Amino acid sequence: MMLYRNIIEKLSPDFDESPCFSKALSGSGLRRVTCILGSEWHPLCKFSIVRPFGPCSHAGELVKTANHCLVENVSSMHAREHVQLAAYLAVHAPAYLRGNVTYSPTALEHYWISSKCRLDRWGIRLKTHAQLLESGPAMDFPRFWNAARPVIEEILVSDILTRVWISVCVAHDRIQRESIAEPVARSVFLGHMEARNRALNLLLHGRGLEATMMVPLNRLRRRTERWTDMLLGYIAADTDVNSFGYDQTRVREFGNDIRSERGASNKNASWAMLLETALEAFGGQLMAEPANADLNRDIANAVMASFGDELFSQNTLINPMWESRIIHLADDAQQLVEQLLSPEPPVIEQQGRETSRLSFPA
Repeated sequence: MMLYRNIIEKLSPDFDESPCFSKALSGSGLRRVTCILGSEWHPLCKFSIVRPFGPCSHAGELVKTANHCLVENVSSMHAREHVQLAAYLAVHAPAYLRGNVTYSPTALEHYWISSKCRLDRWGIRLKTHAQLLESGPAMDFPRFWNAARPVIEEILVSDILTRVWISVCVAHDRIQRESIAEPVARSVFLGHMEARNRALNLLLHGRGLEATMMVPLNRLRRRTERWTDMLLGYIAADTDVNSFGYDQTRVREFGNDIRSERGASNKNASWAMLLETALEAFGGQLMAEPANADLNRDIANAVMASFGDELFSQNTLINPMWESRIIHLADDAQQLVEQLLSPEPPVIEQQGRETSRLSFPA
């Protein structure tokens, strides 16, 4: 029996034409299937992205039930919560990774898929916004910028977790002397850098941006850069990974200060202080409605499920996402059982090739 996990995305009509779409499917083992309801096209879903745990078959297969079409995730998340997760990882993950750490291939795949879906949404929204600014009337510019602001804020703020997470993944692979998590995280990191550059280019050259919006967005950019370098300082204090910050000198200085002042006994105090500061720094400064609440949640769930069951087990502030971690563990167990019962060689023996397939350098 082939186990399927459906990762479905509501897409705009031009999604299949976008560079991100080709990048997302290239070499990934994903297949595109047409989504229909009976004999009618489903109005909300043009394509479904299906990730099979096994060889793809019947490419272009018709999906005949609405169950394959995504309904917006009832459990949502704002990008500001990614800052809290990044702070927790920065404080606790480096030392934890030096122990006997297991990893979840399913969670790493889901991190990549959810992140690529979010990158595609960002790309479409930014492209649409640029076209509106180019061809729309000047009187509508404030409305266009108000619509684009949640996307720009999400790109800037969620970049903190993206950079912390790739640093954690690089540290994991170096400690374990394997290439497992870094290729996946690096693919997302490069896509996020591209999206951030596009957003900043819009802020710099877009027509009709008033100072009342430009000033707080630029202030947010500077704040996210400082926070990124500070959190990477925690990782640099325990590892030699410090190359994903905005100012490498600042990262090293933070790392030296943290290394000289902190001990293992006060990590919880450091985490509590960072959490309180993050809530103050990002709590009331962002638009209330996130641009991609469902994918933000999926990305955080995948991050939490990627490395073992002890990293987050003692923290009550992170535990609301615990159920998702259990689901990932169950998926991995079911996948392993099916592979062991299959006459084909277990996929786990081919992990090196699987990891290479997931890296998708584009």
